[in-house]
Amino acid sequence: MLENPKATETQMDVAESSWYSILLHHASVYGIAAGYCISASLLSIINKWAVMKFPYPGALTALQYLTCAAGVHICGQLYLLEHEPLDVLTMWRFLPTAIIVYLSLFTNSELLLHANVDTFIV
Repeated sequence: MLENPKATETQMDVAESSWYSILLHHASVYGIAAGYCISASLLSIINKWAVMKFPYPGALTALQYLTCAAGVHICGQLYLLEHEPLDVLTMWRFLPTAIIVYLSLFTNSELLLHANVDTFIV
């Protein structure tokens, strides 16, 4: 016999809700991972097409970064995501990385003009 049937019902509700939240969390993580994989694989093909049609790779890269920054700003204003405010200390810490990324992008942009789509798929 149960001494306190209400306590048992509460424990079952907690177990049921934790099971549901764990499942929802896993679905969210796998959904984000799948979305990332799809967008990353399509991005290489889209970038190749864009470089072939738009002959200014530096401007194209700047437009891509501007679009990304605008998307983060808009999503932050709508409270769809949280982001840290950009300050001088954060920019200073990421300066070496930014320099390497820009050097890599701009030195490889000439090579991209002579590549074909198979280069990105393989």
